[in-house]
Amino acid sequence: MNERFDVIVTILELIGTAAFAASGALTAIKRRFDLFGVIIIGVTTAVGGGIMRDIVIGSHPVAAFRDPLAMSAAALISVLVFAALAVKGDLGGKALKLYDTAMLMLDTIGLGIFTVTGITAAMRSGVSDNTFLLVFSGVITGVGGRSSQGYFREQET
Repeated sequence: MNERFDVIVTILELIGTAAFAASGALTAIKRRFDLFGVIIIGVTTAVGGGIMRDIVIGSHPVAAFRDPLAMSAAALISVLVFAALAVKGDLGGKALKLYDTAMLMLDTIGLGIFTVTGITAAMRSGVSDNTFLLVFSGVITGVGGRSSQGYFREQET
């Protein structure tokens, strides 16, 4: 595939990862987790689905550990959300409505691109003839977060 397409997919994946990480971080903050807990929940929300998918399709080591860009971005976003709320206090009024709208849009983009990368990852693992596994891989990656860096690129040999 061409290089421009790879860049677009990577940008969309990072947007989705940021949205998923922020969502997880906010959930952890609302439950009064400390910074470490917020990072763990943010990262797990952002890349957990891709990790589960890779385990199911037998891709080892999982993509999240081969290329830690997504986990690093998710951890950074989680820290930024934690810091922003520590300084600001709480989201309220117009800020909350704007945040909710932005999260919905970013989450939708992430869900779409992660579903496609999940199916693509399963196809590249050699299970193209198993429709159920392809659909499962797409759903689990889309719902649970990405961690599929490089599945659109030609696999290095």
